[in-house]
Amino acid sequence: MKSNELIQRFQYTLKLQQLRVLLCAISCIQEGDDVNHWYELSVSEICHNCGLNADTGTYYRVIKEIFAQLTQREWGILPDGSLATLSWIGDAKFPNGTGTIKFRFHEEMQPYLFGLKEHYTLYKLRDILVLDSVGAIRLFELLKSYAYKKRTSDGTREVVRTIKTFTLEELKDAMGVSGGYPRWADFERYALRRSIDEINAKCTDMHIEYAPIKTGRSVTGVSFTIDPPSGVEVQQAQKNKEIRSARNNSGEKRRKTSTSPTEEERAFDLSSLLDDNHPLMMEELPFG
Repeated sequence: MKSNELIQRFQYTLKLQQLRVLLCAISCIQEGDDVNHWYELSVSEICHNCGLNADTGTYYRVIKEIFAQLTQREWGILPDGSLATLSWIGDAKFPNGTGTIKFRFHEEMQPYLFGLKEHYTLYKLRDILVLDSVGAIRLFELLKSYAYKKRTSDGTREVVRTIKTFTLEELKDAMGVSGGYPRWADFERYALRRSIDEINAKCTDMHIEYAPIKTGRSVTGVSFTIDPPSGVEVQQAQKNKEIRSARNNSGEKRRKTSTSPTEEERAFDLSSLLDDNHPLMMEELPFG
């Protein structure tokens, strides 16, 4: 759960694996918690949910590095437009011999993650962790925060048709590509269309269509239509998730039957996930 202010107006840069780990961390928050609450996640669970390769023997180092990055203070823009130094995680530690990481959020996150009674966005973690780009994750969260919902007979809430319009610059800022794709055709082909196709193929709670808005001959905005997904789309999304889960479980079985790497092997193994040139680590996200 996140406040709509955090999703719609908060500007902060994250890489893809940092974002996935952060989403796992946020999913731990329960009603009644506050920013001083300590949470605990198993390292294997983080690897499984976030698609981290635990077979390399360097996954502890990868997760340690990601949490260190999430505790660092960087410049960001608050919902009221103020420029401020910000960090997501306040403290983190690996209790000896437990195979887990304990953490708590930074005190600045209190109004955006805790005690939310209204104006928040709730979604299933599995619906967003299956997405493979920051642009798709950010667009999913953004449109989900604006989508109208109705309560069904079983008490759940489902999306009803919603139309939301953004200027082109607002949309580029939200998807983290404000400095790129000066031509509409390139932005549409390489960022927008790919993100929408991925959401429609993998997510089970909404379907997205879009239409460009023109001023003269130039595209100056985008109108989105958000609908519930069709039955075929839900089935395909579920199938995609089952395939991904089967792959993760297969990797987990291989790890259980293999010898654990020594500390020397862990230190020697160069993890591509920590390489800033790796495609997964090149993605960046401004929450805004």
